[in-house]
Amino acid sequence: MDFCHFLNSTIITFIFFKMKKTLLSLLLCQVTMAQSPQNKNLMSFSAGHTFMGTGDLRGFNVGFGFQKQLNKHFGIETNLRATSASGRIYFAGIPNSIIPESNKELRFSVSGAQLEMLPVLSIINEGIKISLLAGPVLRYQVSSRPNSFGVSYHQNASSLSVTYNQSFKTNTLGFTGQVEGAVKIKKKNYVGARLAGHVYSGELNWYMPLVYSRQI
Repeated sequence: MDFCHFLNSTIITFIFFKMKKTLLSLLLCQVTMAQSPQNKNLMSFSAGHTFMGTGDLRGFNVGFGFQKQLNKHFGIETNLRATSASGRIYFAGIPNSIIPESNKELRFSVSGAQLEMLPVLSIINEGIKISLLAGPVLRYQVSSRPNSFGVSYHQNASSLSVTYNQSFKTNTLGFTGQVEGAVKIKKKNYVGARLAGHVYSGELNWYMPLVYSRQI
């Protein structure tokens, strides 16, 4: 009787030990999976409208980016972006009878390339992504703008004489704040839009690109 009791106790202890070991293994596996990154890094392409200064210079911007996701809600993004914008301002105060409307414009153009280094906070990161981004911008810019202008009056015709500075180049460090919304369309693909405000050289500029991202 004592031997049977001992045998039963031994079997029960062995089974309990095995079950405990199995449960601990499963628990450890779950913890490891929970700690492993669920969100992969992102490569992105963006393109859209650009509004520079007070909005009188309009154009486009294109960008390529890489986002390193540290965890589900935090990451770091690097963007290389090219921009181009232009506009015309008419020389006011001169009657059309003196200078035709087509000859009274002052032309402005601004092109540049910039590197953006942005910490990312993903407020929502499921099938829908809503992210806030902010950080420094290093920009190289080339501008063409009127350097001097004047009005020439003649007996039979008058004209607006303008000389342009064609090589106004600047290197500047600025700041950007951005918000992006995107929707997952396939297993690894997102499409969305971004609103970005950039401050550099004392000017506030707005970019509104559409964004395509892919997990890698």
